[in-house]
Parts: sequence; C-alpha cells; structure tokens
Amino acid sequence: MKKLFILCLISLAFGCKNPNSGPTNTSNTSDKSSLTYAEIKQQLLKSRAIETIIWGMPAVNLDFMYQAMLNETKGRDNQMLYWSRPLDWKNQTLTPNVDVIYFTPFFDTKEVGPVVLEVPPADDGILNGTIMDAWQMPLADVGPAGSDKGIGGKYLLLPPGYEEKVPEGYIVLPSVTYKGYALIRSLLKSTREEDVAKAVEYGKRIKIYPLSQAKAPVPTIYVDAADVLYDATIKYDIHFFESLNRVVQYEPWLDRDRIMIDKLSILELRKENLSHRMLIASNCSTMPQPKHRRILKESTSKNFEKAHLTKAANGQCLSLSIVYLKSLKMATLI
Repeated sequence: MKKLFILCLISLAFGCKNPNSGPTNTSNTSDKSSLTYAEIKQQLLKSRAIETIIWGMPAVNLDFMYQAMLNETKGRDNQMLYWSRPLDWKNQTLTPNVDVIYFTPFFDTKEVGPVVLEVPPADDGILNGTIMDAWQMPLADVGPAGSDKGIGGKYLLLPPGYEEKVPEGYIVLPSVTYKGYALIRSLLKSTREEDVAKAVEYGKRIKIYPLSQAKAPVPTIYVDAADVLYDATIKYDIHFFESLNRVVQYEPWLDRDRIMIDKLSILELRKENLSHRMLIASNCSTMPQPKHRRILKESTSKNFEKAHLTKAANGQCLSLSIVYLKSLKMATLI
C-alpha cells in the first residue's frame, strides 16, 4: 500500500502542469527526436569516451610516467629512477618541484611477489614522499611525516589478494594493483653543489628489492634521468585510450569500478579482449572501425585540451585527477 501511495505521488508530480508556465517550447524536443539512430549512437560513444577519460586519468598519468621511464631511460621495474640535480624543463611531468632531488621507483609485484622499499633514518638528510598504487591511491607516506616516523623502515608492498604470512619487522602495505610507484623527495639545504651532492647521496640509501631476496638483497640499480627529456605529459588523443587499455589488461578490476565495465564495453575496451575487433589496440591504423577512432579523438581533443588551455589562460588551472581522487568515495568500478 505504501509503495502504491508513493507511485501515485510521483505520477501526480510529473503529470501536473504549472498553469503559469506558459506554452511549452517543443523545438528542442523535435530537434532531438529527429536524430537518427547512428547520430544517437555517436553521441553516446562521445559521452562514454569523456566519462572514461575522467575516470582513467590518474592511472593514465602514471602509465605515461612509466612509459617515459621505459622508453627514454634504462630504468625498469623495481629499480630506482632518480634525478641527480634539481629538475629543469626536460622533466615534463605534472606539478614537479624544482628545489628537491627526486627518487621515483616503479614497482611491480606480479612476477616477483612482495617488494620491499627500504628508507633510511633521517640522520644525514630528510625524505618526504608517498607510495601509491597504479591508480595513484596513497598507500603510505615515508620519512619523518610518514609511517616510519623518521627512524627509517622497510615498507612491504603486497600484490592483490596476497594471503601468505608476512614476516615481522615490515610496514605492510597491501595493494589492490600490481604496479605502482613512490614519489620521494630528498630535501635540499640549498642548491649549492655540495648540498645537492649530499641530498643525492642520502637518497641513494633508499633500496628496493623483492622480499624473496631479503636475506641477501641484490644491490639496487639507480638510473639517473637528469639529462633525459622525460616527457610524461598526458596526451589527449588515441594514445590516452591505448594507455588506459594497458592498465585495464594488466591490473585486476576493482569492486569500486564496476559501474565502468559496461561503459568501457561500449568503447570495445574489454579486459583480456585482444582480438582484431579491439578498438583500443596498439595497431589502431589497421582497425576496421576508423569512425570510432575519429570520435574518440574528437572527444579528447575538443573537450579536454581546450578546457585545459582555457583554464590555464585564466589562471584557474585545475587538476582533474585531484578532483577524481577526492570523489572516489562516491564512485564504484570493477
């Protein structure tokens, strides 16, 4: 009875017309009703592409940084990428600081299992930074303001679903993704050469190695990217979707992201779907649906590059990835 009463109220609310509202303008309705099925489908595809871009931005941002390491440096997974001097224009990343020394290890637990990130105590220097998963969700802060409280520690990064017993003496960080990275800053007293060298030397006390080698760790490999054009800017074109596809294929779906499965499916971006019909593929030029590629390109370039340029010109630059991260509590994906 209660449900019937509520349904009646809803019917009245939508059925009643405001007598003072005047004549209804039906021009927009007629315009929309005149759209063909193909035009409606195209609008839907553009809409889903934009939603996908906003959702995938944090992961794509990280993937572009990761790809820059693989393509422009000798750095690899579970090694230590760093810059031996304060950053200059060659470091094309979002919001870098130019008054610190950066250490950026990219970890991957899929093949080697749990990975240890060992940070030194705050004696001859100070570190601050954050360890993040593949979606740039924070796992822990490091240094005096972090979980080790400045006394140093061994952070143990666990792969998704890891159920084995972990040894004592570690700061345990379960992760919902295999890949991730740490953005660690070795603080400078000044930009004088001796202070820069000291900050670099102190930062090189950070170590990374698989837990399986904990009894006799292989020396950490440090790769200097100071003289490299490290271009990790997000490309709002078909490369964005190729990058997102890499993440979707490699990482497990998260419960929070279930809402996105069907939306990605409309773009033909499906997990482990590597057939010739795959819209988001590395050999896009050979795909049988060039019209879809054009729509995706339009959805990115027209809606995002223009928006970023306009906001930058007005001095109102806004990081959409930060907006997304703040809204995650309201989101849901696989």
